[in-house]
Amino acid sequence: NEFVSTMKHAHNTTIVGDKTGGGGGLPFSSELPNGWSVRFSASPTFNAQKEHIEFGIEPDIKLEMIPADLNRMRDTYIEYARDLINGKLSTNDEMHSVK
Repeated sequence: NEFVSTMKHAHNTTIVGDKTGGGGGLPFSSELPNGWSVRFSASPTFNAQKEHIEFGIEPDIKLEMIPADLNRMRDTYIEYARDLINGKLSTNDEMHSVK
């Protein structure tokens, strides 16, 4: 989360893909008396703009992996990012799935 948060606010960067998994804040794990395990952050995590980032960071361009691409072992996130870098796409393109 810290890396993505830093890059999201850097100049000339575009975050592509899905929301990050979250996490951070000095994770603490413990076992409860009933045998269950619990894990939580011992402290909140904020970015430089004082926004809470522990529950994940939304990308600038959100993509969804479609089942057909998964079945073909095709990484459409990487392909989209590569096309964006090579100037074949614009950051203004509205895409919810990559085909």
